[in-house]
Amino acid sequence: MPGPSNTLLIEGSFEELADELSHYLDEVKKKEGDANSAIQSEIAPLLEQNQKDETLKKLVTGSAVLNSAPEK
Repeated sequence: MPGPSNTLLIEGSFEELADELSHYLDEVKKKEGDANSAIQSEIAPLLEQNQKDETLKKLVTGSAVLNSAPEK
């Protein structure tokens, strides 16, 4: 008998998912007192130019705040 599966399926385009994650990261940073967080505005032009690698770099760099964020 196979063990339990922890598979999570997320639907949406890369652009939609990156935008949603950047918005969440900005909100968490603002709650922690970083009012200058602007990941969402930083990645918008990158998404328009289809620079997915640069977009991911910005998201990964900003994701350190998730260590202190409540579980969603």
